[in-house]
Amino acid sequence: MNEVTAPVVNAIASGREFRSIYEIEEDNMENLLYICKHFHDHGEKVRFMKKLPLKLVIMDSSAAMFTMFHRSMTKNNITAMYVEHSDIVIALIDLFEHYWNLATPFEDFQP
Repeated sequence: MNEVTAPVVNAIASGREFRSIYEIEEDNMENLLYICKHFHDHGEKVRFMKKLPLKLVIMDSSAAMFTMFHRSMTKNNITAMYVEHSDIVIALIDLFEHYWNLATPFEDFQP
């Protein structure tokens, strides 16, 4: 896993901040905890939520990428969007902060 995670680990080591909220995967708990512990041990701030409305990545408060699940579609039911519009990125940052405040910190998580 070190080769795959090296870019994130190196960015954290250089002073970049990474905060992640992981959706709890009951059927994959062992792997989820392994991955989260790896990143947490390298300085990422990790929290957990039972359910998240979307998968979201925010880059330097200037761009965001997110995926959403289409319940009505049987094929290709994931939509991904990349945006650089500052108003949308600010709204997505607010959404992230809302869920961050609700999420359980890594240290307090009881699987």
